[in-house]
Amino acid sequence: FVIRGEKNRGKALYVVYDALCPYCMKGVEKLPELKKQYSSITFLPLAVHGEKSVQGLSCIYTKAEKEGMEKALKE
Repeated sequence: FVIRGEKNRGKALYVVYDALCPYCMKGVEKLPELKKQYSSITFLPLAVHGEKSVQGLSCIYTKAEKEGMEKALKE
């Protein structure tokens, strides 16, 4: 879970993550706080763990289309 951007409302935040990374998924817990600090958050998938990561990321983005990204990441 890598965060780049300034902690200032009106700024963009880019989150690079892997669906199978326990550290990345733990970082999801910070989303409510981050949403208060940034005007936009963009999630950038990075499949570090090969095909299983690709499958996990695909599942997340499929759920996100229906339920929103934050809920999809929490599940």
